[in-house]
Order: sequence, then C-alpha cells, then structure tokens
Amino acid sequence: MIKKNIFFCFLFLNIGFVNAQDFEKSIDSLKQVYRTAIKIETKIDASIGLGKIYNRSNVDSAMTYFKKAVTLSEKNNLTAKKTESYSSLATSYIIKGKFDSSHYYFDKSEKLLDQATNYKLKTSFYGDKGILHYYEGNIDKAAESFQSALVIAKAENDNEEVIRYSNNTALAYTQLGKNEEAIEIYYDVLKLAESEGDKDHIGKILNNIGLIYENMNQFEEALGFYKKAFQVKKASATQIDIANAYYNMANMQLKLGENKKDSLLVKEAKTNFLNTLSISEENEYGNGKLYGFEGLGQIALNEKKYDEAKEIYIKMDSIASALNNQPIMGVSNLKLGVIAIEQNHFDVAKRRLEKAKEIIEKTGAPKDKAQLYSSLNALFAKEQNYKEAYRYLKLEKEIEEQLSSKNLQDKISNYEVKYQTEKKEKEILSQRADLAEKELSLNIKNTQLIGLVILAIVISLLGYLLFNQQKLKHKQLKKESELKEALVVIETQNKLQDQRLRISRDLHDNIGAQLTFIISSLDNLKYGFKLPDNLNDKLKYISEFTTSTIYELRDTIWAMNKSEISFEDLQSRISNFIEKANKSSEAVTFNFNVDQELKNNKMFTSVQGMNMYRIIQEAINNALKYAKASQIDVDFSFKNRMYEMTITDNGIGFDINQIALGNGLNNMKKRAHELDAEFEVTSVINKGTIIRVFKTKNT
Repeated sequence: MIKKNIFFCFLFLNIGFVNAQDFEKSIDSLKQVYRTAIKIETKIDASIGLGKIYNRSNVDSAMTYFKKAVTLSEKNNLTAKKTESYSSLATSYIIKGKFDSSHYYFDKSEKLLDQATNYKLKTSFYGDKGILHYYEGNIDKAAESFQSALVIAKAENDNEEVIRYSNNTALAYTQLGKNEEAIEIYYDVLKLAESEGDKDHIGKILNNIGLIYENMNQFEEALGFYKKAFQVKKASATQIDIANAYYNMANMQLKLGENKKDSLLVKEAKTNFLNTLSISEENEYGNGKLYGFEGLGQIALNEKKYDEAKEIYIKMDSIASALNNQPIMGVSNLKLGVIAIEQNHFDVAKRRLEKAKEIIEKTGAPKDKAQLYSSLNALFAKEQNYKEAYRYLKLEKEIEEQLSSKNLQDKISNYEVKYQTEKKEKEILSQRADLAEKELSLNIKNTQLIGLVILAIVISLLGYLLFNQQKLKHKQLKKESELKEALVVIETQNKLQDQRLRISRDLHDNIGAQLTFIISSLDNLKYGFKLPDNLNDKLKYISEFTTSTIYELRDTIWAMNKSEISFEDLQSRISNFIEKANKSSEAVTFNFNVDQELKNNKMFTSVQGMNMYRIIQEAINNALKYAKASQIDVDFSFKNRMYEMTITDNGIGFDINQIALGNGLNNMKKRAHELDAEFEVTSVINKGTIIRVFKTKNT
C-alpha cells in the first residue's frame, strides 16, 4: 500500500499561524481594528492577522485579506510589511496547491528580507519556504530552510519558534529516512512543548512520532500515537489538522485491517478517509482531497475492485496534474501501474511505472520508492525476467533497511536462486542438459538435507544448553529463596523469644513481687492485730488464693521462657507439682511414663506444653480432691499411628451420664481442642477414672 500521510501530516503543522482559541471573537476584534485603524501599519497588521486565522478554515477569505495587506504595504512602500505580506500570501498558495504562485511571492519577499529587523519575519520566511520545498518533494532543501529558521529561533531564545522548527526539521529527517535523528529531536522538543503548555504542537509531535513507527511497520504503535494526537488536536487544531489526523488514523486502520483480516478496522478506515475528503472539500484543501481519494482507491484496490480503483486514481492524477503536485502524480501513476499488473496488462503497467519512476526517484519519499521498486520487481517477476526482478528487489531492500523495516532477505534469496538457476541451466543445456540437471537437483537436495540436519543438531544443542541453564538457575533461585525464608523465620523466632523473656521478667519482677507483698501484708494483719474469726478466715482465704496465683504465675513464666518444651521439661514441672501434692496426700502414689521414641524426638511449643501441663494439673487435682485415689498415673504413648496422653486414677469414679460437666472438665476439654486433639473421659464407679487426650497423627 502506498502511503502519502508523510506529506499529509506535515501540511500546516508548523506554518506560523496565530493561535485562534476563540475563532469568532478574534475575527470580530480584528475586523473592528481594520475598519477603525488610523495608522496604515495597524491596518496592515489587522489584515495579515485576519488572513492567518482564515488560512485555518477558509483559504479564499485568507487570500483576500493578504492581498489587501500587499496592496497597502506596496502603496505606502513599507518594506517590513511588504516582506510579511508576500510571505503570508505565499502560504495560502501552498494550501491551494499553486506552487508557482507561491514561489513568486516568496521570491518577492526574499529580495527584501535582508532589510528586515524583526527576526520573526526571517524565521517565518524560512519555515514557510521549507514547507513549499517539502510539498514539491525537495526534502533536502526543505530541511535546509527549517534549519535556517531554527538557528535564528535558538539565537533569540524563542521557545515557541524552536518547537515549531525543530518539529519541521525532524519531519524532514523522517522523510529522508533519518529516523534515529528524527526521534531524538521529537522527544526533546516534546518535553519543551509540554513545559510551555503548547497543546497545538504536542498534538503535531505525537502525530509525527507515530509516523516514525509507521515507517518501521509497527502499525499498532503508530495508530496509538495518531489517536493520542487526534485527542489533543480536537480541542484547538485547525480543520486541516483534523483532516490530517483522520487520514493518519485511517491509514493505520487499513493496514492493520489487511494484516489481521479485520473487516471492522477496514470499515473504520473507509469512514475516516471519507472524513478526510469531506473536511478537505469544505476547506478547499486541494492536497487533502487527493489524499482522501488515495485512501479510498487503496481500499477498492485491496478488494480487487479494479475498475473502481482505476477511476479514482485517474481522477486523482488529473487533479494532481492541475495542481502541479509532482509527488501525488507519481503516486497515482504507481497505483495505476499496480492495477495493470494485477490485470496482467504488462505494457500499460510498464508505461505507468516508468512515469512513476521518473517522478518518485526525484521527489518521492523513501516509502514511495520502496513501493515503486516492489511493483517493478513484481512486474519483471511475472514476465520471468528474474535478473531485473532481483535488481529491483535489492533496491527495495536497501530502502526498507534504511527505514528499519522488515528483513526481505528470504525473498531476495528466492529470486537470486531463480536467477542463478536459470543462468546455470542455459550453460548446462549446451553440454549434457539432462544429466547435469539431475545432478544439480540432487546436490541441492543433499545440501538442503545436510543443512537441515546440522540446523536440527544446533537447535537441539542450544535447546539442551538453555534448558540446563534455566534448570540450574531455578535451583539456585529456589535455594536462595529457602535461605531467605529460613533467615526470616530465625529472626522472627529470636524476636519472639526476646519478647517472651522480657514479659516473663516483668511478670516475675513486678506482679510476682506485688503478690508476695500482699501475702506478707495479710500475714502481718493476722499476727499484728487481734481480728474477728470470720475476718481471719477471709484473710486466710485471700492469702491462699494469692499463693495459688503466684504458683500459676510461675508456671506461666516457666512456659514463656521456653520457645520449645520437651517431655523432660514437662515431666520435671509435673514432678514439682506432684511433690507439692504429695505433701497433702502422702498415701497417694504418682507415676509419669513416656514412650522412649516420643521422649527422644517430641518437642512442644510453649503454648502446647502449657496446655498439657494444665490438663494434667487439673486431672490430678480432681483425683486428689474428689476421687479418693491411692494411685495416679500419667502416660504418654504412640500406638497405631495415634499420639495419646492419659491420666488414670483408681478412685471412686462417677457416672458420666448422671453429672453435668463442671468448670474443671470443661477447661480440660477446651485446652485439648487448642491442641487440635480429642478429649475423652471414661469413669467406672469404684474402679476409677481415665482422662484421654489423643491425636490421629503424630504432630
């Protein structure tokens, strides 16, 4: 597909028009000044201002006011005003596509330019003259003119002008295939435009960055930039800029629609081409109409509606000839040549392509040259002239590589093989044609087979090495992750242990000491004063309760001081409790038994250990207080994959169905559930009670 948006996105991007934030208000104000001004210079300025605003929407009205400015400045011999008026009128002729008239007024302005004292007259002249060169297809001269304007703007520290002519220069570089230089300029000037809040140029720069992506065949990225530019332009851009934006989006939608076979995208493209054509016709934008026709013609060509496409391109060629628009004349002839190739009208195709070649090689963009060479390649390939096909394919490849486009080496090799084979066949046929042809075919097959085998081996080896490398890397990362996790766990455990130690010290030093003080104070009261019996009993109860609290506090501190509790720790603590219990019940025998396997391996957390201790403690207290037992056994075992703790007494027992569970049994049951264990009570009258806490697995 031939693209002309590289021209289209440039037109009026950077001509020095006033910023018409409020179009009607600006026109009314300037017309009032024009009618009432006494000074001739003021009247000329108002006339030029009106022309610049109308240049954005109604070129004929713009030319009327520019001509009034020319007449007034010539009549009063005002050199500076004549310079500006001539240049301004020349810009309108660019829009009209009348390049000869534009040159005429630029030449008149240039003769007076050395006398200009206002630097903006010079920057506008060089910038607008560069646009004329650009549309004529003389991109080198256009770049020179933009550079001249940019040098002046930088010397004057005029950021607005720097933005304008940097953008122009970058676009010219894009046209010349200097994408790397262009993109560097675009991103620098985009930052400057954003800092200046210049939305008009932000939209244009985004548009032109999209153009670079388009040149590199990255169409989705290009469409993204074109859409961003369109959103910015909608707020303040001219109708011609809006037409530009529609065309650029349509071009990418069409290209993506072709690649993805997406009919909806193609439909959107057609709508936007029609928008381009409509806006261009309303604003008498001659070149814009040509680009709208070009897009619609391409859709017809893609759909193989050759008669419709041919009619559009013939009309396009006629309009371009009337406007003397050489680049578009080149494109229209190129398109007509493509249609002729598709219809196998090779003589017509050759004539059209030769005419296109004459124009495009002189004034065309790199993309147009690439398409031209691609079409010539296709023509000669169909005529089986592989030597010429190969030559044009090489030229196409050079252009594509210059634009950082796709690699066409495979296609080139294909034509090169055909060309070389044809040449060899002619030589061999003069000697031993049949035998030589078979040998050549066999050699080619052997070479291909060997090449495929070698390629398969290399790919397999590389795949194996890559797999091993990734596997090793994965193992290393896993080890590092496990090490980090272990360090985090250790650090957390250390912090928790420090916290437990601090809390236990506080409990012991503060609360323990205070409870001890309470007991001492109660004893002093009992022995220091003669108190009634009922008060003495009350104080005795408080003292005993406080003493019990101290014991429980010590048990808690014992558990908190340990991050893990072993059976030895648990047995030692229970033994201390049993010794105290023995003092009050000397006739009772206590036994504590632990399986050797559990004793050597099992460790509990401090919470688990405390819960076990409290269950055992509560069970022994119950046996001592209520059961009248003579023997109490505490057993830890591991049987049939079940971990079990039992407290057995030989007391009087009770009927489990005849009594309600008291606080003691309920507390034991809750603590068992906190251990994720089952709780079971079995009691037989006159035989004793068994309290069983067990898990279904050893955890």
